Amino acid sequence: MTRGKRRGSRKPRVALAGAVAAVAAMAFAGAAQATTTPVAMDFDHGLVKLGGSGTPIDIVHDGGPDPVLTAAVCTDTTGGCAAVGDFTITVANWVFPPATSDVSGVPGETATFGLKPLGNVTGHYAAATGVLTTNSQNYQSDVTLAGPINGACRVTPIPLAFSTAKTTPFQGDAFDAASSPPTNGVIDADWATLPTPGDNPDVGGDDSSTCASVLNVFTTGAGGLALGQGIEPVLNTPPPDTGGGTVTPPPATPAPKKKKCKKAKKGAAAAAKCKKKKK
Repeated sequence: MTRGKRRGSRKPRVALAGAVAAVAAMAFAGAAQATTTPVAMDFDHGLVKLGGSGTPIDIVHDGGPDPVLTAAVCTDTTGGCAAVGDFTITVANWVFPPATSDVSGVPGETATFGLKPLGNVTGHYAAATGVLTTNSQNYQSDVTLAGPINGACRVTPIPLAFSTAKTTPFQGDAFDAASSPPTNGVIDADWATLPTPGDNPDVGGDDSSTCASVLNVFTTGAGGLALGQGIEPVLNTPPPDTGGGTVTPPPATPAPKKKKCKKAKKGAAAAAKCKKKKK
């Protein structure tokens, strides 16, 4: 955005040349600043698939606060940004309300967790097609254990790259074309495994061993996170195995063995008949 001029009284003794120079400097600063528009991306659906859990966990509940990611979207390249549709979400503008879930295997135990980027999130939104992607960024998740076992845990760094084109573990979905903010779409991020949970240094006490023993079953293994706007994310079912790749042919059926002609024990006539069969 172009900065507005600050009005104020100027003393008559200020030289005209100085005033001209000040105005020129302000104009240059305004031209160098990228022209962006704030776009609040509100996600009213969200699921997370953890390594030790077959059923996805609902992280955006009806009536609860939604994750809102407010992006500064490039709208005019003459202002200095690289491409229309490029965007930046600062750490402060990444609002991801914590979600609470039961911890299976420990009756009465709950885990409350959030997600925060460790730096600004950058990406691109192609409004014409509804395709949205973010570049890889490291995130951290602070987890609070409550119930029979209490603890303050941290899982970091978690490298994530969101996209409407991903298919694992959830099915991405492009947003409606020309929608701003993006509507009716799903962004998905996945991982092969998560770091071992450790103590949250921002909370008093050392819970490293507790966090690792209680949460490691959920962080070990492949998983993913999907955020939807107007659409509930769904797990993508892998196609059935059609036997592609190298196929080992079954062993060839051996030819039937020829019966050996036993030597005739009774006279020359029988021996002659045996010789005939061999031919």
